[in-house]
Amino acid sequence: MAVANHLNLRVLPRGLVRVVAAFMLFVGLAAAAIAENRVTKVVPIEAVEAITLTGAAELIIRQGEAASLEVRAPVDVLANIKVEQADSRLILGQKQSKSFWSWFGSKNESSDVTFIVTVKNLSALNVAGAARVRLDSLNSPQLMLELTGAAQMHIGNAVLERLQVNLTGASRCNIDALSAHFTGIQLVGASQMQVNGGDTVELNVESVGASRLRADAFKAVTAKVHAVGASQATVYASKALTANATGASNIRYAGEPVNVQADTAGASKVGSL
Repeated sequence: MAVANHLNLRVLPRGLVRVVAAFMLFVGLAAAAIAENRVTKVVPIEAVEAITLTGAAELIIRQGEAASLEVRAPVDVLANIKVEQADSRLILGQKQSKSFWSWFGSKNESSDVTFIVTVKNLSALNVAGAARVRLDSLNSPQLMLELTGAAQMHIGNAVLERLQVNLTGASRCNIDALSAHFTGIQLVGASQMQVNGGDTVELNVESVGASRLRADAFKAVTAKVHAVGASQATVYASKALTANATGASNIRYAGEPVNVQADTAGASKVGSL
């Protein structure tokens, strides 16, 4: 089979090879032109503890002593960037177009926009639309995280006293390692969340619709899980687990908890891994 594939490659028409090569060159030049067209603007801001982002932009959050904001965008988009601050909340996005096409739902947004925000403490983050968020590390007392639409977020390492995550729509959140006293997770619609490691004293989960939670590597002492619809949740509990599943939902658990209280209805299931 490998010989046949080799022979097929040798007999490709020279014209087709030239077309493919020209296309690859065009893509490379276009990407370089886009990169060169991006500019960086530093926007002065006061101390920030909460961030709201809407639209199709990328948001990179860093923790540091001094608050700062950098905006990277194409030259022709920079004037359309929206930056507002109300007390300690920073509001980011792109201004809606007032053109004729905006009446038909076209917001004329560019996805080639990056916000880089440095905060000392972060207590609230609200993200909507097709935004992409990256937070490599965070050490704060508490964080309220809300993602809606097709928003996606990746958190590297987080140390918190209290974390509350609310995901709706097709939003996604992935956390590499989390250490918290209390962790609350609410998933609605087709949202998905994964916690790859860490620990918490108390885990409280509500999963609705076709949502998915994978947190069996996130070690909780006690866990309470309520799953509805066709949702799926996988958790870890070392001491006690309270699981309530209805519809066609599925709750799986690891950790061999001493006290397990399970309640199922319909075609739902609760069981150990």
